[in-house]
Amino acid sequence: MWQFLDDSGVLDNGTDAEIKEVKREYRKLYLTKWKRDRRLNHPEFTISLNKDENELIALQAIKHNRSCTAYLKAAALAYTNKTYVVPNTDQLARLEQTLGAVYNSVDTIAQARQDTLFARERDFVQLKRIIERLEIQVSSALRNPLSIIKSNS
Repeated sequence: MWQFLDDSGVLDNGTDAEIKEVKREYRKLYLTKWKRDRRLNHPEFTISLNKDENELIALQAIKHNRSCTAYLKAAALAYTNKTYVVPNTDQLARLEQTLGAVYNSVDTIAQARQDTLFARERDFVQLKRIIERLEIQVSSALRNPLSIIKSNS
């Protein structure tokens, strides 16, 4: 801004009113450039909803712990990427942590029991594999929807 004021010459021989006017002009030019750059790098979309659609979106946004705008963005991107909008990411993270903790507990028990019968160790290894698969399946099922398009296999 100082460069703009200096280039205009008001700093040397301008009145307070002239300096204020040049500052307003600078601010106007700055905001115009900022808005142009913002539109270029962050496109916006405007949609219109009827009352029922608005209530539906608002209800789903509340269920997903998001604002309507954040929910609409997440839902549009999830639909495009063929994934789910996870309703409660904290709950999903806790579920994944619990499954991981169970897996780690079984692993610890299995390693502590290495001195015992070989068959028991195999049982623990098999249990670990089952829990690991369950963890992957639960995470995948909650994050990635089944496709509605049937393949011709």
